[in-house]
Amino acid sequence: HGGHVPGVAAQIGALKDRAVRGYVLGYAAHCWELFGLRSWIVGLLAFAATQGSLPLAPATAAALINLVGIPASILGNEFAGRRDRRRTILGIMLASGVLAWAVGAAASWPLLLLALLVVYQVVVMADSAALTAGLVAVADPARRGAVMAVYSMAGFGAGFLSPLVAGAVLDAGGGNSSALAWMLATGSLGIWCLLAPLALRR
Repeated sequence: HGGHVPGVAAQIGALKDRAVRGYVLGYAAHCWELFGLRSWIVGLLAFAATQGSLPLAPATAAALINLVGIPASILGNEFAGRRDRRRTILGIMLASGVLAWAVGAAASWPLLLLALLVVYQVVVMADSAALTAGLVAVADPARRGAVMAVYSMAGFGAGFLSPLVAGAVLDAGGGNSSALAWMLATGSLGIWCLLAPLALRR
C-alpha cells in the first residue's frame, strides 16, 4: 500500500493550484453535460417522434448529431488558442448551459429539436479539447501525470453520475411521456455549465 501514497499525495497537491482546479471543474461540468446528452438523446428524440413527424429514426438522428461533435472539438480548441482561452471556454459553457434548456423546451417540436440538437452538440464539444490543452499548459510539468489523473477522474466521475441524475429528474418531473419532464431532465445537463463561471470567479 505504501507505493500508492505518493501518487495520492501528488493528486491532492495538484488541486492546490487555482488554475488547475478551474480546468478540473470545467472538465467535470463538460463531461456531465456530454455524457448525459449521449445517454438520453435517443430517448429525447423518441419522445419527439410521438409529438410530430421526425424525418429520421431516433437512433440514426442521434448518431449523425454525435458525428458533428468531432470537428467541433478540434475547431473549438483552435479558436480558444487564438483568443483568451479562459474567457472563450466560459462563454462556450454559458452558451451550452442555455442550450440545454432550449433543447428540452423544444422536445414537442421535432424539427426544431433536431436543429437545436445539432447546435447544442457543436457547442458542447467546442470546449472539450480547449479544456485539456489549457490544463496541460498550466500544469507543473513535475505534476502533470497527477494533474491528468485528477482531471480524468473528475470528468468521468461526473459523466457516470449525470445520466443517473437526469433519469431521476425525468421520473420526478412526470416520466418519459411528459414534455415538462424532458425539459427539466435536459436542463439538468447544463446546470453546472451555467454555474461554472461563478465557481471559476471564486
